[in-house]
Amino acid sequence: MLNTNTPLKVFSLLIYILIFNLSCAKDSDLFYDVIQEETETNKEIEERNNEDENASTGGEDTSEEDNTAEEDNTDNGEDNTDDQSKGQGSLIWYSDFESNQWNLSGSGDNTWEYEASRGEPHTTTDSRAGSKAVHLGDYNNHVTRNEIHRNRLSDWGEHWIGFSMKVKKAAQSSRVYAQFRNMRPEGAPDHGGINPVTLRQGSNGKMFFATSTDERMVNVIQDSGASTGTENTHFNYNLDEWIDIVIHWELDPVDGFLEIWVNGDKIVDETGTTTYKYANVSGIPYTGEIKHTIGVYWSSQNTPQGDVYFDEYKVWKGAGTYENVSPGGLSPNN
Repeated sequence: MLNTNTPLKVFSLLIYILIFNLSCAKDSDLFYDVIQEETETNKEIEERNNEDENASTGGEDTSEEDNTAEEDNTDNGEDNTDDQSKGQGSLIWYSDFESNQWNLSGSGDNTWEYEASRGEPHTTTDSRAGSKAVHLGDYNNHVTRNEIHRNRLSDWGEHWIGFSMKVKKAAQSSRVYAQFRNMRPEGAPDHGGINPVTLRQGSNGKMFFATSTDERMVNVIQDSGASTGTENTHFNYNLDEWIDIVIHWELDPVDGFLEIWVNGDKIVDETGTTTYKYANVSGIPYTGEIKHTIGVYWSSQNTPQGDVYFDEYKVWKGAGTYENVSPGGLSPNN
């Protein structure tokens, strides 16, 4: 006999099953949501971590580059500041004469000028250093000279100049071996000028430097002469021996200095007046630029005479040392 309660029990069971399934489904969705949320959260965290790591790595790289740049800039700044604080100069001219360092125009680095009428300079294997030196002398039989020069090679500012010379045959007394000539403005009357420094042949086996160091002559307009009104310093030398010369100057009519060494011995040490102001005859003020000339000048009043070799010619502009220009890098004796 069928129990009347059976339908109710079946219905209740179905309701229970339905509720149970719904509950399981909800729990399943919740679980999925939780898992999904945790997964997304972990993914976001991982992505953030990656972003942070990349950002951190990128920052370190940039920082290193920036630091390197700053360190380089700092180093450069320190070097430049150090150089400036020391007032270091630089070598602006070097003639070792291993090649023919001259032409008719005097154009080009470390290139002297010669004049066609005087003939091209010769070279010799009798050198102070290397394998060659320049030979300037009476072999050209020119009426006045055998020289090479470079206009405006230096100026009145601080300079160091070094060179070697060997006299094979002496010029006549008072004749010139090296000149450092004050320049006049271009186009000015060519009446000459007084050299701050001139190296001349003396008498009795001597040479002498004629220097513009007499303060009484600063404003005097002379009639003639590259060494008019100068003071002379003599020294002994031997024929056929190399003579090392170093000159250190800051040229000024009032507040300059001039030092000259011969074979390491200082023979000139002047402060105050180291150049005069005005060109001969015209009275035109000098430009403050200096023409360098080496060779033998015997003038038209004398028979050509003299043979000299020159080597290792250096010019250093600005603060420096004796060794920056001395032949062989030798140090002074005093």
